[in-house]
Amino acid sequence: MYDFYNTASDVQGGMDNAANYQAALQCARIGQQTKGQAFIDIAVDFLVLLYKRGALSVPALLHEQAFAALRNQPRWQTIIHGEPI
Repeated sequence: MYDFYNTASDVQGGMDNAANYQAALQCARIGQQTKGQAFIDIAVDFLVLLYKRGALSVPALLHEQAFAALRNQPRWQTIIHGEPI
């Protein structure tokens, strides 16, 4: 699964915003359960892409329990605080 999402995230226009968000959720959940840093990193990658597209709601991100594993990641903090990436 990781390889599928990693490849899909590299293809411009390969996934729409909804698919990117679902991928971020799935990868975050796996990262949370397995403590797998690769899944946490790719979840943040998907969220950064959505952030750059202006397609994220910070309150929704903070409410989503699946993203709890991402909260110590520097890029997560950048998204939450609205800083440039």
